[in-house]
Formats: sequence, C-alpha cells, structure tokens
Amino acid sequence: MVGLLLSLGSYGQQMPTTNLYDQNLFFYNPAGAGKNGYMEGFLTHRQQWTGIDGAPVTNSLSIHKRIWRKIGIGANIISDRSDLLERISGTFTYAFMARLSNESKLTVALAPGFYHNKLDLSGVRVDDLTDQLLSNSSLSKTSFTTDFGIRFSRKELDINVAVPNVFQPQVKYDVGSFELTRHVLAYAGYRINFAEGRWGVKPSTLLRMVPGGDQQVDVNAHLYWKNILWAGMTYRQAGIAPSFGVKIADQFSVAYSYEFSSSGIASFSNGSHEIQLGIHLARKKEKDPLEEMENDLQEDSTANKLDELNDLFDDFDLFDEPDTTPVTIVNGIFEFKELPKEGQQLKLVDAEDNELKIITTDSNGRFQFEELATDKDYRIFMVGDDYEDAELFLVNSNGEKVQKATKIGENAFKFTALSPDQTNIMPVLANDDATVNMHGLFEFKNLPRDQQKIQLVDPDGNEVDVVITDRFGKFDLQELALDKEYRLKTDDTYPEPEIFIVNNAGEKVYKAIEISKHVYRFKPMTEVEVESLPVLPANETTPVKEEGGRGYYVVIECQATASGAARGVEKWQEKGYTIFITRKQGSRWHQIALSKHGNRTEAIDKMIDTRRSGIKDAWVSVHKE
Repeated sequence: MVGLLLSLGSYGQQMPTTNLYDQNLFFYNPAGAGKNGYMEGFLTHRQQWTGIDGAPVTNSLSIHKRIWRKIGIGANIISDRSDLLERISGTFTYAFMARLSNESKLTVALAPGFYHNKLDLSGVRVDDLTDQLLSNSSLSKTSFTTDFGIRFSRKELDINVAVPNVFQPQVKYDVGSFELTRHVLAYAGYRINFAEGRWGVKPSTLLRMVPGGDQQVDVNAHLYWKNILWAGMTYRQAGIAPSFGVKIADQFSVAYSYEFSSSGIASFSNGSHEIQLGIHLARKKEKDPLEEMENDLQEDSTANKLDELNDLFDDFDLFDEPDTTPVTIVNGIFEFKELPKEGQQLKLVDAEDNELKIITTDSNGRFQFEELATDKDYRIFMVGDDYEDAELFLVNSNGEKVQKATKIGENAFKFTALSPDQTNIMPVLANDDATVNMHGLFEFKNLPRDQQKIQLVDPDGNEVDVVITDRFGKFDLQELALDKEYRLKTDDTYPEPEIFIVNNAGEKVYKAIEISKHVYRFKPMTEVEVESLPVLPANETTPVKEEGGRGYYVVIECQATASGAARGVEKWQEKGYTIFITRKQGSRWHQIALSKHGNRTEAIDKMIDTRRSGIKDAWVSVHKE
C-alpha cells in the first residue's frame, strides 16, 4: 500500500492537461493576469479517456483582471480526480506589468497557493486486511505551493514562461511522502491578420517539461474571423485535438475541444472531451452627454429652448424611424507623441458595441473606414498596446486635420462620422506652435494717428512686443500664437482711442474690446478667418461677427431684433466672451452663439462646459441648412 500511495502521488505531480489554453493563457501562466485590461473568467470541464472507469476528470475556474494600469490580479481553482486520487489546488496571483518600449511589455507574476491531496481507500480490495493504511477510509494532506510566471508581448507576438511548484514542496503522510516537482511551461504564439483585420491566423506552440525528466510539445494553429468565431487544431505525440469557439454579445464565449488519442489507450477509450465557458467584462460605457442634456433641459421652461430640443431630437432620429442615413468614408491620422504611427491596428466599434472591422495604419499613420453612417457615433480601440500620448484626428479631402477625436479610457477614442462635404468646410486645426501675423489700425475720433506706441502683452502679463503706428495709423503684429489671447496697451496721449483689426485691403473688420482704461483685448485669427469677416460700417462701434450654415451652435442668448442682438453682443463682450451672431434660415431670431461645431457630440460637450461655467441657459441649436 505504501507503493500505491507513492505511485499515485507521482501522478499528482503532473500538470492538468487542457487543449483550450490559447483562449486562457492564465490557466498555465500567472503572468497572464489582466493582459487584456479588463476582467475575464473561464469555467472549464475536461473528461479524459471517456469509456474507461476512473479516467481523469478536471474542472477549473480561472478569473483575473487588471486593477491599475500596471497591476493584474487573479485566481485559479482546479479540481482533478482520477480513480482513487483527488486533488484540489488553488493559486492567487499578483502580476506587475512594465513597458520596455512603445510596443513591448514585460509582465512578471507570483502566485502563492495550496495543494490538497486526498486518497479514497474505501473501494480498495486487498488480500491483507490488517494493512495499517486501511484503518482510515481516506488519507488527505495539504501543502503550500508557489508558481512563477513571466510574459513578453510585442504587437501580435506573445511569449510566456511559467514555473509551477518553484520550491518543490513535500506532501507528507505518516507512511510516506512525495514531492511536487518543479515544472517548466514555455509558450510562444504570433497572430497574423489579413483582410483588414477581419481574418487572422495564429500559430503557437507549448512545451511542458520537468527538468531532467519527461517533456511534451504541442503544436497549434488557430483561424479567427472578426474575433467572433475561431477554429483550431492541436497536435501532440499522444494525439490530435480539433477545437472551435464562438464569442456571444462581446461578453461571453463558448469553446469545445475533442481529442483523438493515438497512444496505446486509444483502443479502450472514446477520446477526451473539453468544454469552456468564458465571460469578458470590458469597461462600461461613458454616460451619454445627450441624456445629460435632456435631463438638464427638462427643468427649462423656455419655449424657445424646448423647440430647439425637438429639432435636436428630430435630427438625431431618436424615435425608431426607418434609418435612411447616408453612408460616408472617414479618413484619419493616428499619432503617438505627435508623430504618425505606422502599423497600428485600430478596431472600429459602433454605438451598440458591435465590432465592425480592424484596419492597420500606413507608413504615414493614416487610415480609412468606409460605409459609415453619417452623423452616427463610433469608437476606435487601439489593438494590442495602449499609448498614453496617442492622438487620433479626422482629416479633410486634402489630408488636413480638422477634428481631434475624444479619448475615452486608456485605449479608445470616440468620434462622429462626417461626410466629406462637412469636413471640407471645417477649419483646419492649428498646430500648438502655429503663429500668425495680423494688421491693426489705431484711431482717435475716427482719424488714424501716427507715432502712437502700442504695447503687446500676453495672457500672463508679459510684454511680447512694442509697435509704433505709421502715418496711416497702421501697425503690424508678428508671430502671434493662435491658442492665446492678447492685450494691447496704449498711453494716455488720446483719452478714448479705438483699435481695429484690418484685412489685407486695410478695411476694418474687427474692433478690439476695451476691458479697462487704455487696455484692449483681442484673440489672434488666421488670414482666412480675417478675410472672411464682413467690413465694419463707418459708424460701427461694436464688432459683430456673423456666421451661418449647417452645423451645431452653442447659443447663450436669443433676440427678435438686430438692435437687441447688438445690445446682447455688447453685454457679453464686456464680460470677456468672444461671440458671434447666427440665424436659422427663414427664422427672425438672432442667436448669440459661443461656438459652431461639425458634430453634435462636441457641441453637447461644449454646452455642458458652458453651463458649468455659470451660463445656465446655454443650449444647442441645430442648423440643417
């Protein structure tokens, strides 16, 4: 009986077998904890050598997640029964992830745990009924173990090494003992994507070995379609195992494998069955700004704003009307640290969390998505590594950046699909270091004044330049940053002067706003913006920019007459706001607006920020023409 104990114990040294480890690498390697950035769990049942009494039956539960950017945790519980021997083991994992480069990660993990071994002797038949081992119907012992794992990943390359039973603990009985032998498991796989990421092939291999002892090699190949369906084949010396799986609603998965044994036991066995159920809990969606806007406006009793909300709802097709939205092509640029990123895979997901396609950026970081519903919301996820300093831009037909996608979470962006007609009329985004030159005019009592000293001051109060007006009262401002607001200071030579911005023809198009005595405020504009402004009338005292056309406007006041709008403009300008006048086609209402946007998401975000800043009556006005 002592020999029986030790021989059964030697079986307990072997690692449990599974054919579905490619879907759950954490089963073998604790360094797989949190590798996908969200919680995953797998429940697996394996019936080995069906048709043979006492054949091994293995059940396991694996669960793991990333809790911080670089920390993963998890647990493995395994129940393994074979004839007289039953083993229950559990490990609890802590993994630390470090970035080696922009595309490479290294993860190391430690997994302390327990190993409970039980011998059931109640059904044993022996000749010597006085054997001391038979005094108990079962024998059980518990020992503590430690597993170690390391994982290296680069794009689609995945290399894993795990060492279970690092310290080789002893399982001791009164009549004998056996050692939990240290094992080494090495895995390597590489996924090759094609057809714009809709299809993928992943060859991989797994080596199981005991140092100085036996070893076993698996060779695998898996075919993937849209990360929804997959089929695979595993070959090892003991047999071959086809497998397949499906992902359901992006949160659940089911996988099955059947192994044909080629060893001597094949004539007695009906093969081995294995089934796996998975759950994948990705990040929750952000709160919909449109819902937040609707809740805010429920308290608004102004009829005009309710009309605007109805127009907004009509434009968004919220009432399950037939979808007649036209489709469009969206072009963009993916950048990392302000440089184009080549070879980055991007996954497109719609508002219902349906994965649409995966594409790869070209040598200039550019990408294209076709047949997207115009004015609908989408998200783009970075496949593989996620970059803190990544940015994603939409471009017009000339390849110029016109809109920056909003980053959500660590590895995703959201945007609204716009037609080429919409992107081509949007202003080109200025670089952070972009500068412009502008021309000005100094007047006193409607007459230009020469030799007037004007001091240019930045928002921090630092003197940037000092200019002197020429004999026509004109002056030039050089290298102004587009993202800053400046002040112009004059001396007290003239008690109430006026300062204007002029176009290339020398015509007054904008009047600088006096914010204190002899101090005037203005914001730099590009040459295109300046030339697009209407020329001010000779008696103009309040510069009013008018803008119209299709778009989404953040409006803060509405007036029925032009004079009322002018008074409103003057009021808001005195408070330091840069505003303009807009009107819907065919409407008599003059709207005082803060900004114009090409898509509703940006407009709603701007409206929410405006309300939070203190302008509680701000709303979004939709201009369809």
